[in-house]
Amino acid sequence: MQRLLTPAILYWLAWGAVASADLETLTQRLDAIRERHDIAAYAVVITDREKTLLAEIRGIADRARNEPVTRKSVFRIGSITKSFTGLALAMASERGLLSLESDLKDHIDAELFTNAYAGDAPVSIAQLLEHTSGLMDLSWGEMNHSDPAPIALADAVRVAPGNRQMMWPPGRYMVYSNAGAGLAALALENAAQRTFESFVGEEILAPLNMHDTSFFLSDVADRLITGYDSDAHTPIPYWHMLFRPFGALNTTVDDAGRFIRLFLNRGRLPNGTALVKESTIARVERAQTTLAAQHGLSFGYGLGVYGWYVDSVPFYGHGGDGDGYLAHFGYSDEIGKGYLVMINAFKHAPLREIRSAVERLLVAGRPKRSLMDVPLQEIALETTLGRYETLTRRFSASDPQPLVIVREGDKLFTRLGNGKPRRLFALGGPRFARRGDGAATIIIATTDGEQPIFQGERLNYQRVSP
Repeated sequence: MQRLLTPAILYWLAWGAVASADLETLTQRLDAIRERHDIAAYAVVITDREKTLLAEIRGIADRARNEPVTRKSVFRIGSITKSFTGLALAMASERGLLSLESDLKDHIDAELFTNAYAGDAPVSIAQLLEHTSGLMDLSWGEMNHSDPAPIALADAVRVAPGNRQMMWPPGRYMVYSNAGAGLAALALENAAQRTFESFVGEEILAPLNMHDTSFFLSDVADRLITGYDSDAHTPIPYWHMLFRPFGALNTTVDDAGRFIRLFLNRGRLPNGTALVKESTIARVERAQTTLAAQHGLSFGYGLGVYGWYVDSVPFYGHGGDGDGYLAHFGYSDEIGKGYLVMINAFKHAPLREIRSAVERLLVAGRPKRSLMDVPLQEIALETTLGRYETLTRRFSASDPQPLVIVREGDKLFTRLGNGKPRRLFALGGPRFARRGDGAATIIIATTDGEQPIFQGERLNYQRVSP
């Protein structure tokens, strides 16, 4: 029987035919971005499900010594570490070592955190990983902890345990907190009866042949490139983080490609063996413990990865700040490709440009899906329009801006503080999205007779006036 070439197959044939030329053009563009922003070095890896399509590392490993980078050069990937942490906890749950839904107090000492809502809302492992536990982020002193002698996690969590207070009922609002990864990893240590680093090393890094990836400076010191401040020239000393599970990993471009392929192959190793079940990968990607999730929105921050759209194509991944290094990885099961980009400077603009260039290449030529914006007469505007104020904050000193939702003709817009209006697409019921999204990413819902709550885009707002 002759096989018909469907539009989807033709698309992939066309993409493969121009991939080499496109990748060469991409490299030239990334070189120009590095030169324009005076970045010492950048690295990029692009992979499909089977192999690396591009692995480039360009520039200087150390300005003072004028050393060039090599394929063995190591970058810090910061909070991308949380993707390894989330996968490790999900793997432990799959193996029966603990349950993601279990009460945290069943796994660590009760004096290490305070939950005033424990009677109705105990803290779960999943909530720690999805940043819905009610914790604010680490204090300034904890964030700046940098002791060259590696501190055991069991001791690290005893540094300022009074800061580990649930400020809101667990399982309601997403508020990014580096503390959650530390507490969840300690629960894993206690359940597995080994250190977090050894669990990740033996159960994830070793099977993936990620032999150049480590949590410790001592393992990579001879190959770690120098990290620079926002001027791209002032060196920043190595950050010995208080909780290594939130951001301490160091890696290379080749190791990064192996990790991305694990997600693209839905938990399977190159030989076809399942490191974790496909359902475990799906759980890592799915936000499940927020108010928005209770209203059917699975899009958001899962167990160490979060979702976004590029021209309606869904991606999952995470960003990272290693204090002198910035990184971002993403992958799309829909197109079967993923990437990691890294620079050795605390300078966000070039990383955004590099990331955008890579993502645009990956989705180029892909048919875009149009959102079906429902007529506003089908929306409960009386419980949507108005001024909203934040319900949460990440840091105690932050001053969140108000959110306003307005109608202009037959369209809805939001404005955050004095920022520019952004189009808000109504998808029916409590579900909303932005331009370029492929599905709902926001909910505006009323719960238990309260004023409407806007949740999505890592924001938690409640209406204060219509």
